Amino acid sequence: MRSFNIAAVLLATLATFVAAAPTPTVASPALAKRMNAKQRAASKSKSVSRSKSKSKSKSKSKSRSLSKSRSLSKSKSKSKSKSKSISKSKSAAKAKATKKSAKTSKLASSSSEDYSGEATWYTQDGTTGACGTKHSDSSYVVALNLAQYGSENSRSSWCGKTVTVTNTANGKSINALIADACPGCASKSLDLSTGAFKAIGSLDTGVLSIKWGIA
Repeated sequence: MRSFNIAAVLLATLATFVAAAPTPTVASPALAKRMNAKQRAASKSKSVSRSKSKSKSKSKSKSRSLSKSRSLSKSKSKSKSKSKSISKSKSAAKAKATKKSAKTSKLASSSSEDYSGEATWYTQDGTTGACGTKHSDSSYVVALNLAQYGSENSRSSWCGKTVTVTNTANGKSINALIADACPGCASKSLDLSTGAFKAIGSLDTGVLSIKWGIA
């Protein structure tokens, strides 16, 4: 009888445990399909998100590359512009130097130019010439034609210059100082002191054919 009671108690206890254990839920086929669909959608959404993220990253990288390329292009353009400016500046400086050199050369050529004209003679009579100085008849001085001298009422840039005067008939030459102006002389002609005239010709001749220039 005791053995029967123990077996009954054990069966009752086991029945209690079984009743208390949670019953496993078995998902229906429809529910399983819906869950699989949600999982696939979530996975696809993550994939699309990653793809968009990669696309944005590539776009940013491309944008940075284009920006850098434009920056380099602007830098090259500025460099070329600066180079052209320097080249133009050098060209202008060279042209200016060439022009100045040509002008100087022209002045030098003009100063050393030989003129052909006539020579007459005059006496000093103790008077002051147009250049503001007095000389004796024996001094080798000349009066320059007014066309080259300029205004006889002012000192000319020719005053004080030494010229070489040559008689073309006999080849005789002298160096004489420009000290006066000759209003009656033709262009490129000179009026010589008696001392200068006698050195290259005879006073009786009165007029000589000459060549002259800055000594």
